[in-house]
Amino acid sequence: MRHHLVFAALLITTAAHSARAQTVTTADGRDLGYFAVSGVYQPNSSSVQDTLTRPSFAETETVTSTYTGSSARGFDLTGGVTLRRNVAVGVAVTRFARSKLATVSASIPHPFFFNRPRQIAGATAVVHRETAVHIHAAWIPPLEGPWYVLVFGGPSIFNVRQGLVTDVVANDPYPYDAPTFASASAEEQSHSGVGGHVGADVSFMFLQNVGVGVGVRLSRATLTFTDAVGQSLKIDAGGAEVGVGLRLWFR
Repeated sequence: MRHHLVFAALLITTAAHSARAQTVTTADGRDLGYFAVSGVYQPNSSSVQDTLTRPSFAETETVTSTYTGSSARGFDLTGGVTLRRNVAVGVAVTRFARSKLATVSASIPHPFFFNRPRQIAGATAVVHRETAVHIHAAWIPPLEGPWYVLVFGGPSIFNVRQGLVTDVVANDPYPYDAPTFASASAEEQSHSGVGGHVGADVSFMFLQNVGVGVGVRLSRATLTFTDAVGQSLKIDAGGAEVGVGLRLWFR
C-alpha cells in the first residue's frame, strides 16, 4: 500500500508544478487549489458466502460461512490543483472499518455412524478494514457566489483486510448425538486491487477560503482472497458513500 500512496503523492506534486508553470484560472479568473476533510458514512455492503469441505471420520465435514457487512463510518482526505480553466486533478484517501457478521452453519459426521450428519449453526464477528486511494480528474463548473462544485472520477486503489472463518468448534458430549455451536476460528488476510470511482462535491464558502461541503462517491473493486481450503473467494470493496466536512479553496 505504501507504494500506492507514494504514486498518488507524486501525481499531485507533478500537477502542482504544472499549475505553477502556467496561468491557471477558473471561469471567474482565480487560481485555485482545494483541500477537504470529511467524516464519511457508507451504508450496508454486499454479502458473500464461502463453503469449506474437509474429511472427517471417513466422511466429509462442511462449513458454510455467510459474511454480511454492516454500515460503516470513516474519514476522507481530499486535495487537488487546477491545471487549466475549470479542470483539476487530485487525490483522496479514505478509510473504513466495520465488523462483518459471519453466519456459520456446519454439517459434522457422526463419530460412530455413517450417513448420520449432525447440524450446528452460530455466528461470529470478523474484521473488515478498507483503505482506498482515489485518483481523480475533476470538472469545476463556473458558478457565481459562494458555491463551488466538483464533478470527478478516475481509478481507485483498494487495500482490504478481511477476517475469514477457517473452522468451527462444537460442544459435543457423549453420546455425540446433539452437538451445539461453541465458536468459530478465523484468520485475517490482506489484499489489494484496482477499481474505479465517480462522484461530486458541493461547497458553500462562509469565509473567503473556508467553507463546508457535502460529497458523494460511488467506488468499486473486486478483490480475490483464498479461503482455508485454497478456494478463491471474491470480495467487493468500496460502494456508495456520503461525506460532510470542512472545505478549503486556495487562490
